[in-house]
Amino acid sequence: MEPQDLQDQKDLQVQMDHQVSMDNQDLPDQLDLQEHQEKKAFVLNIALLMVVFFLKMVPGDNLEKWWYITTFSPIYFLLTSFKICFFFL
Repeated sequence: MEPQDLQDQKDLQVQMDHQVSMDNQDLPDQLDLQEHQEKKAFVLNIALLMVVFFLKMVPGDNLEKWWYITTFSPIYFLLTSFKICFFFL
């Protein structure tokens, strides 16, 4: 190919890339929305894990068990949820 043909081809590619970017001006907004939805889903998953964890630990009349749940379960839950979250990343 001649140098002029190469330059014309590059110019055409740049022009096409510019046109594509002009057509997709809302792309950053879509990416921000997707990131927001992922964060929201992450928070909802953590809340769901908390609910499931506490439902499994519903105490009866045993006050010692209730003391254990209210004292240690938040710490245990945080450690467990972070392990689970990092496992899936």
